[in-house]
Amino acid sequence: MSVEKNKAAIHRNVDELWNKGKLAVADDVISPDYVYHSPLGEFKGPEGFKKMVAMELKAFPDIHFTIDDMVAEGDKVAVRYTFTGTFKGEYAGMAPTGKKISMTAAFFYRFKDGKQVEALPFSDMLSFYQQAGVKPPGQ
Repeated sequence: MSVEKNKAAIHRNVDELWNKGKLAVADDVISPDYVYHSPLGEFKGPEGFKKMVAMELKAFPDIHFTIDDMVAEGDKVAVRYTFTGTFKGEYAGMAPTGKKISMTAAFFYRFKDGKQVEALPFSDMLSFYQQAGVKPPGQ
C-alpha cells in the first residue's frame, strides 16, 4: 500500500470516524490484527477500536480532531493532532466536569495491506487533567 493511501486512511479515520462518529468505518480502516497501545490499556481489532472510540465519544460528545502535521514513510505514519471536546461523560473512572479541553497529541501508526495494525499515542496527560479539572492519579 502506498504512503499516500495510508495518509488518506488517516484522514478518513479522523473525518468520518472520530469527527462524525461513524463507527462502522473502523471495519474499513482497522485490521483484525490491530493493537492500540493506550494509557487505559490495549484495544485490539476493529471491535476494540470501536469500543475505545465509543468510550471517548460518550465522555466528549463534541470531540473534534484536527490534523496539524502528518509525516509518512513506508508502512508508518506519524500524526500530530489537536483534539477538542467538552468533558460531559464519565471517562476512565473520572466524573465529568463540563470543562472544555484542547490538547495536542502525537500518534505513530503502522499499516499493513491498507489498514492500521498498530497505534501508539503520546500526549500531555497533565494538561488533560488540569483542563478537565480533575486530580492526576496518585495526587
